[in-house]
Amino acid sequence: MADVKDEEFDLTFLDEDDIDVDVPDAASTRLIHLDKDTEIPKRYLIRKIFSPHLEPPAHYHPAAEESQRRKKVHSKWGTEVIKGRHSYSNQDDLVALLSFENTSSSRNSSLDETTIRKVRQVLSQKSGDDNLEPLRHSALQLLMKFSSTATYDKLGQCFLEGKIEEISHLKLTEIQAVSLIIPPPCFIEIAMPTDEGSNLKETLSSLLVSHHSTFPFLSVREPEHKFNNGSSPSNSPASKTRRVDNGGLTKPAVGVMLMFTQRAEKNSESCLSVVRGNSKEWEQVNVPQGIAEGPGDEVYFKAANREGPVFAVKKLSPGSGVRIILFVNKDIDEVEHFYHLITGKQPLHLNKIEEGLSTRTFPLSPKLELQLVCHPALTSHPVKNAALCFMLKGNDVNEMCSEIPGGLRNIGEGHWQGKDPEGNAVILYSLLK
Repeated sequence: MADVKDEEFDLTFLDEDDIDVDVPDAASTRLIHLDKDTEIPKRYLIRKIFSPHLEPPAHYHPAAEESQRRKKVHSKWGTEVIKGRHSYSNQDDLVALLSFENTSSSRNSSLDETTIRKVRQVLSQKSGDDNLEPLRHSALQLLMKFSSTATYDKLGQCFLEGKIEEISHLKLTEIQAVSLIIPPPCFIEIAMPTDEGSNLKETLSSLLVSHHSTFPFLSVREPEHKFNNGSSPSNSPASKTRRVDNGGLTKPAVGVMLMFTQRAEKNSESCLSVVRGNSKEWEQVNVPQGIAEGPGDEVYFKAANREGPVFAVKKLSPGSGVRIILFVNKDIDEVEHFYHLITGKQPLHLNKIEEGLSTRTFPLSPKLELQLVCHPALTSHPVKNAALCFMLKGNDVNEMCSEIPGGLRNIGEGHWQGKDPEGNAVILYSLLK
């Protein structure tokens, strides 16, 4: 897995209070990623068709196809295009990866600054997008920002109709909408029914009232066909049965903890006041006493009346950061081995024999850790609309499939899904970087 520097993520709100930040304004600028499958534009590409009955035997046909997900591209991929104006690209922008190939008349053409200006000029005319903006390039690929879906689709239609001529001996072969990200080593994706993602995004953002930058460790998605990451809806009888153990409710297996230092005590209280002051949106989750590292220092809760992960606030933490939590029911060593394969990291072990508590903590970066927790008094169930997401090590999916029990299922555009030994959904993705 590629290392990601923590300074690329603004987590200062966990380390110290900011008395200069106006809380309402800070909350309004909060940003958790929301991706809607129904809003992903089509992918336009050239398909090569072979047939002994055709002359010549190979024919090239432009085509359009639906995309189940957006392909992920590192926001610092390639080389930045030198241009007179620099605009800030955010996650709501429509950015496309354009792929080219050399024509038969020239095998040495490349995307230099002169060619990129020509590409922009031609594609701007074809799409009707005067604000078309080239961002980054590498080899024969170019990231281009569009001002609207309409201009993107207009260019795609020109592509299908063969109306895009060669540009400086380069032929456009693919147009694909992508997601520009700086990926954390691990994040939680929460799936929601259509038109409910924005509400959850707003609810989650309210927790981060003292934060004023992108929080990349949570992501909300609205799948087009089914909204859960598992095999059955969260309100099905099977799911309800899963949540009952010896007459009591089990806990969601997946969660995220915000760890605030003493210097950020005001921020931690601001977060908890949101939970305590809105019983319609949040409900407290009780965990065995031995799990918390100090009495009253850790508070667990979840969104009320809906399936989803656990959230937690740790006050007076010796170090600031984010902890991804996974409550384990049975064989913690087996689950440990699974996530060692996924992360490539060796965990820190803690066993409290008297309390029966066992933890395995994977240090994914100086400000992020994945912690497995096993306690005899706690029973958990997989969160059917949530998945733990990791960037694929070395982008070798075949090697990973052979290592992971049960294998992986291709779910589109460089994403593969599997399950850990306890049935929790795990998504691995490749990254153009």
